[in-house]
Amino acid sequence: MDQVGFEAVRAPGALGARTNGWNGALSRRRVMGRSAGLGAGVAAAALGGLAACGAPGAGEQSGAAAPAAAKPGPGTTVAYLGNHNAAEAQTVTPQMMAFEQKFPGAKVEVTNLTSGYDEKLTAMLAAGTPPEMFRTGGTAWAQYANQGAMADIGSRIKRDKFDLSDLIEAAVQQYFWKGKHIGLGSNVGYSLYYYNTALFKEAGIADPSDDWAKPWTWDQFIEAQKRVTKRGASGEPERYGFTGLDDFHRIMVTNGGRITNDDETRTLYDAPEAVDTWEWLYDLLHGHKVAQNPLTHKDLSPANAFIQGKAAVWVSSTANGTTQLVPQKDLQWDAAPTAKGPLLKSDKWIWGGGSAWWIAAQSKNVDATWELLKHLESPEVGRRFAEGGFAPIRYSVLNSPAWLRSDQPPRNKKPLVDGLKRLLPFPKLTNWAQFNTAITREVEALWKGERRGKEVATRIRQATDPILAEHQQAIKK
Repeated sequence: MDQVGFEAVRAPGALGARTNGWNGALSRRRVMGRSAGLGAGVAAAALGGLAACGAPGAGEQSGAAAPAAAKPGPGTTVAYLGNHNAAEAQTVTPQMMAFEQKFPGAKVEVTNLTSGYDEKLTAMLAAGTPPEMFRTGGTAWAQYANQGAMADIGSRIKRDKFDLSDLIEAAVQQYFWKGKHIGLGSNVGYSLYYYNTALFKEAGIADPSDDWAKPWTWDQFIEAQKRVTKRGASGEPERYGFTGLDDFHRIMVTNGGRITNDDETRTLYDAPEAVDTWEWLYDLLHGHKVAQNPLTHKDLSPANAFIQGKAAVWVSSTANGTTQLVPQKDLQWDAAPTAKGPLLKSDKWIWGGGSAWWIAAQSKNVDATWELLKHLESPEVGRRFAEGGFAPIRYSVLNSPAWLRSDQPPRNKKPLVDGLKRLLPFPKLTNWAQFNTAITREVEALWKGERRGKEVATRIRQATDPILAEHQQAIKK
């Protein structure tokens, strides 16, 4: 497996500034993916009481080294709550077991949830019975951090002289909260187009550019979608050109749209760049009729539409898409930069940031869990993860054959690496779920063809202003 010949990516700047289940039998170590069965209202109420359930970090500060700790051994159990999809879980499980081999006698008890994850985690934290370690996506963690749910790991990084220099900035920088370093990335993902090379060849469409500096334009993208879409006698698509419209945050930034202003006091989804994007999405769906309607996703998810050859292009992330597509040996696919909109002016226009691992502040085995976190962040484990499609957290892995494998797709490796230069990290809202739900509810009218871009944008602003005001109040506490 040879490394491809393009310049290795290294993002500039100093580190440290703030800027989803697997199959098998139920066992002592692994509780299989299942629904937690809690309503969102119950979860929200539980989270509100979290701060009273346990003091975070036992008075530790990121600037001071923690006291020396004993290594994990017999009698040590680390409970881990994960939110991995099936492909990710197949990659993660062996590395959890490798930790047990590294520290004989220590055990890792893994619970992986394919639904109801946030509700379950919230309830466990509020009850004072948290997992020692848990994982969240890049948009969900601020609500937990603001309630003191995560242990400060800065003191342990200092004590153990844990080297962060090889870690991609996004795996470190974005996981500070109110001056404390509380997490490290499990992957660093960002948006990509995945496309079916066989369908493109059949339609006579040339491969899109693999250069983030010269991606498809929106006009080029639409023309390709028109050619690859297959229509029935009614004129409606039998095979979609594009799927993933519900992942509109990934598309919005490609035209210069921003979800909020820098102060997180108001949404910018009603700005001209955003209105233009809402109109473009409306036209893809109702005008050109080349995209799968998100209202049908319950019956056919975007991932399955792409894997089954019912959609030619899927917008997803390096963190999610590659783990699901690498195991598909009969699928002919490749990856490309997302198309660039006409109003984009910034050089930061790729939605992403990845997911992170956290140690619960109420954990009874913080030091043992820290050893597990270090194990998962190690270069060797990083290479194993990358081989399974996990978007790397280390530069050395990002530019290694483990990630840039010549024996598996995508053939184009540059999109998997060079996008980091243009990464626009996720917002850090303490009420992200509520905020995102409000936007999604308004956008549903666009999917139905009931409202166009300008009206949807105005209604989004009206719906989210109070939610952002609540966020501002929360972070002042």
